[in-house]
Amino acid sequence: MCTGYVSTLTADGTSGRIGRYSLSVLGFLKWSGLIALAAAAWQPASAETTLSLRAFAEAVLLADDTLAGRRLDIDIAGADLRGARGAFEPSAFINGRRDRSNVENTAQERLQRGLSNSFDSRVTDFKVGLASRTESGGDVEFAYRIDRYRNNLQPQSLYGREFRSVVGVSVTQPLLRGAGRTFNRAPINIAEYEERLAEEIFRLSVQQRLADAVGSYIQFQEATERVELLRSSLEVAEQLVRTAQRMAALGARPGSAVIEAVVFRDTRRLQLEQARQDMVEARASMRSLLLATEGRLRDGPVPAAVQIRNVPRIGDRALTVPDVESMRNTAFERRSESRIAALRVARDSIRISAAENQLLPQLDITARYDLDGLSDSAQSSVGRAARGPNRVWGVGIELRVPLQGNQRARADHDAARLRRDQSELALVAARQRIANEVESTREAAEGAVRQLESQRALVMSQRELLRSADVQAEGGRMSGVELQRRRLELLQAEEQLLSRKAAAYRARFAIAFTSGRLAEELERD
Repeated sequence: MCTGYVSTLTADGTSGRIGRYSLSVLGFLKWSGLIALAAAAWQPASAETTLSLRAFAEAVLLADDTLAGRRLDIDIAGADLRGARGAFEPSAFINGRRDRSNVENTAQERLQRGLSNSFDSRVTDFKVGLASRTESGGDVEFAYRIDRYRNNLQPQSLYGREFRSVVGVSVTQPLLRGAGRTFNRAPINIAEYEERLAEEIFRLSVQQRLADAVGSYIQFQEATERVELLRSSLEVAEQLVRTAQRMAALGARPGSAVIEAVVFRDTRRLQLEQARQDMVEARASMRSLLLATEGRLRDGPVPAAVQIRNVPRIGDRALTVPDVESMRNTAFERRSESRIAALRVARDSIRISAAENQLLPQLDITARYDLDGLSDSAQSSVGRAARGPNRVWGVGIELRVPLQGNQRARADHDAARLRRDQSELALVAARQRIANEVESTREAAEGAVRQLESQRALVMSQRELLRSADVQAEGGRMSGVELQRRRLELLQAEEQLLSRKAAAYRARFAIAFTSGRLAEELERD
């Protein structure tokens, strides 16, 4: 299991830390505020088990291969980040070399080398040390080197016994191009933003999948309750037909009343058949989200059986519509689309800063300082290097300027600016789209609340009328046909109320999705 940190976006483009998360399947879902999953709590469902919305949403998330791919994107980005941080990893090195030369001396060299006609030399050297790159862009090397010399100029007493030890440090530091912590940490900062982008894209995919699950689940809830209401309505309609036929046979009702009752019954039967078909389609939509047939899922971390049969009724919970300003601000802060666009702007700003550094000429300074010791043994040469007066130091400077305007660096800089402009446009577009969604979702929710309240008042009135009709029928002041018509009118009103309740229920989750709070709303459901 890979672990990492949740980062916040700061004004200067650096990354802050606000907590630790786990990139396991369940841990990441819990961190992102989407849904607290517990696979161990799953039990095979029976036909009598009620499938809650939250349980269905969890099953949908666990069954989705697309989310598994998105999680791999996070792991890949994390690996890239670890690789970028390795740029400043120090390294130890060791190397050895042996040189052999046998060359003729020039006239001047013969004078310098004791009139010898040739120079026969064997040099063996070993070098060990530490090297590292600093965040300022400098290369630092600490090294110890020992050389052993053997040549034909050495007296017999020293032949093969000259050792030179050198202990020193060397630094190469850019002053313009490639200098500075901002430029040298740019790959790390970019990799951090890439990881956070992968997290937000995963979060966006989960939110969209949850929205699909909520929509299919509510559709199935509504279809199931509508079938029950239409079944009751059909039973009343059949009673109405029988009552009308009986009264027509007694001459108390005309034959047209029987025909009217039969037509109404047949209409309700057709409506019931359509409602049953809608329920089948809604169940199929839910199964498609689970990528399985009813009661049988593919292999994987998904429950072995999820029966899409019994679901709870649509609740009558009051819908609170937040004010547009707070809803818009919450959506800007929490919607993944806005956060993804903002992260891309910050990432591209870092790229521009790095590209601007490459427009500068290359000006490097080099410095070297060595302690030198020569002796007839390796150990004593080290001691002489540490104690003796022999010192070697040097300072140098190098300047390089492109002769044709630094074309590649300028092209990279222009491309980085264009990418940031593109990201800023995408951010503006995302915020505008979110603002429009907030407005339309809020208006739809307010309309759903008004219609629900009006329909609820109508149902209450219909129930009062039915109670009054029952009293009148018991007193013989109302016929059975009229009483059954009142019952049918109440059932029709309740069917409309079901539609209004489903619309308000959808509006509740639409507000949560638009505000980026869908998972929290599912937790409270």
